[in-house]
Amino acid sequence: MKPTAHNRLISEAAKLELAPIGCSQKGRSRTWLDDHGWWVGVVEFQPHSGARGSYLNVGACWLWFEKDYFSFDDGHRVKPFQEFTNAQQFAEDATYLAKSAREEVLKLRLKYPTIEVCAEHLCTHALNAPWGYFHAGVAAGLSGNAETAEYQFSRDGLK
Repeated sequence: MKPTAHNRLISEAAKLELAPIGCSQKGRSRTWLDDHGWWVGVVEFQPHSGARGSYLNVGACWLWFEKDYFSFDDGHRVKPFQEFTNAQQFAEDATYLAKSAREEVLKLRLKYPTIEVCAEHLCTHALNAPWGYFHAGVAAGLSGNAETAEYQFSRDGLK
């Protein structure tokens, strides 16, 4: 099946911006991955259910427990919906989204260069919720800080 014009334009723009920095496309989807072994950067050119175009979501997905999906454990929607009206206009929008995705991936790499830096960040910025404490606790444990890990796990009955 031949991709629609807007999907082709997104794919081409993403390939130009994300492939050179080491990201890879997940199959033929609108998702691109930046694998770091213990975390993966996730770039999603999210479709809209009722219109042609794309939102842009970028985030870090922690890989310390098995799951069959990618989550935005530290990430969010970074650009609003860009609607396809014609190929010329959307080529510019797709390039804008892809360049924004590249910038966000590079920011995540700087934010989480090591598990120790990640643990420090998550422990000082832990979401006030069970998953926030869980992620902070696992990162602290993986970085060798058992005391901090135990504290994070105890914050919401996770111990």
